[in-house]
Amino acid sequence: MDKAVLQLITILIVGYLSAHFLIGKLQSKFFFTSGIEYIILGVLIGPQVADKFMTGEAVAQLGPIMSLAIGAIGLLVGLQLRFRELGRVPGEFYRVAFVEVLFTFLLIGGAFAAIFWYLLSGHLAGQERMVAVFTSAAALGTTAAVSARTAINVVKNRYNAKGTLTDLLRFEVRFGELLGIVLFGFIFCIFHVGEMIGIRPLTRTEWVAVNIVFGILLGTLFFLFLGREQSKEKLLLALIGIVVFSSGAAYYLNLSPLFINMVLGIMLANTSKIRNQLLEVLRSVEKPFYVVLLVFAGASWQMSFNRRWYVIAGLVAGYVLLRYMGKLAGGFIAYKTSDSPEHLARRVGVGFLSQGQVAIAMIINYQQVYKNDFTNIVVSCVLASVIINEFLSPRLMKGLLVDAEEIAT
Repeated sequence: MDKAVLQLITILIVGYLSAHFLIGKLQSKFFFTSGIEYIILGVLIGPQVADKFMTGEAVAQLGPIMSLAIGAIGLLVGLQLRFRELGRVPGEFYRVAFVEVLFTFLLIGGAFAAIFWYLLSGHLAGQERMVAVFTSAAALGTTAAVSARTAINVVKNRYNAKGTLTDLLRFEVRFGELLGIVLFGFIFCIFHVGEMIGIRPLTRTEWVAVNIVFGILLGTLFFLFLGREQSKEKLLLALIGIVVFSSGAAYYLNLSPLFINMVLGIMLANTSKIRNQLLEVLRSVEKPFYVVLLVFAGASWQMSFNRRWYVIAGLVAGYVLLRYMGKLAGGFIAYKTSDSPEHLARRVGVGFLSQGQVAIAMIINYQQVYKNDFTNIVVSCVLASVIINEFLSPRLMKGLLVDAEEIAT
């Protein structure tokens, strides 16, 4: 473990410095969001390319650390959800979020469930076939459903975008992350891997209850322990401690650190008087955690498949195109059925194409727990989609907001 951690630290230092001096200049010229470079760096130093530098064993040893980073992202999503603030959000925003997220999830999940079941899983049988097909399809559906904040933040900051559509896009991304994590967490409950020694197997409903109750209990303990603590150093240590504990438990039980820590974050957001301080502290370490996930995602990207390359290429292209169609169609449905279409746009779906932080966390979490014939395919689809969409989404987002007259040309 010590060697693997040292390798990771070295890589992050070199990668961050390289990105700071090189990628910053490329971003200003070609207008894409950052993060892609770290995935590529992970591929280059991972066992697929440089096996002598970071071996497959070293990547596997970093699994618990990745669970910590995944948990931190879930906690950040949860901390941003305050029930009193939700009441001030127009109902139209919720409807758009539900339509767009659920339509994309059902389209991608349903399409890939059919492809995996009827075309690619004939050699499997019984329970093994069902779990492999439906966990893989659901993972692709949830990763496709969520959007990232990167594109809207880049466009807003660069062009000072303002208006109802800009506000809707920012809210939908945040709320869509929450919906996607809930759907993703249910995968681990419905198709749970492994059983707890000494007690009867838990039902799917009981596993859902375990996730929720565990997150609430940890939030309560954290609230009682810290009270009104103001020291940023103590808050950071406490946050890391609680995320280490909750993510470690999720890793051991084959549950999702994203889901458990999101519940923990929601609990703290609505009970703690120092919620803003917690958010500030967590955001200060958000980028390092995200960089760790991106590098690890690239390093653990296994490009050896038991199927021909053109089959894999077709599945990746199908995922990217279906996600684009799902976002566009979901947004169009929301527009056509809206009571206030003047606040939306026909092409509002292109504002949801950016796919990054939460999707990366999901796919690493999925890869840790589910090892089947489709795992490498699922990872390849998502990582390729993230890279493509982080190049395309800022320009499409800019065009959408220009058409809506919320930024100047």
